[in-house]
Amino acid sequence: MRPLLQETTLADLSSLRIRHRLVTTGVVVVSVGGEVDLATVDTLRDNLTPHVSDPATRLLVCDLSQVGFLACSGLSALLDVRSELEARGARFAVVANSPAVLRPVTITGLPEALGVHPSLSAVLRQSIVE
Repeated sequence: MRPLLQETTLADLSSLRIRHRLVTTGVVVVSVGGEVDLATVDTLRDNLTPHVSDPATRLLVCDLSQVGFLACSGLSALLDVRSELEARGARFAVVANSPAVLRPVTITGLPEALGVHPSLSAVLRQSIVE
């Protein structure tokens, strides 16, 4: 007799873990874990939007180092955030170091547009220099 496969509910698949940190004045890091897809992209947007609209935010970093899947809808949301920030003179950066995130970003030709860095420390080092 073969063992039954454990079922995963949609709720298990659609949850994101998101943490907000003010690193220093004007620099905010939003760390994301889980899967960014159609089921979770609105949650991602909802967590980035307050920082996008806050005039005190000079640099918004979206740390995707704990993301196991990034769909096109997630890429679209990140591009929208970047555009909104740039329109008001702020910057946006993405931390990505896993194939699950780097592959779709690279295939679509977006590493430079999204300001992709391999680590949070690399982003913060660069922001100090600029």
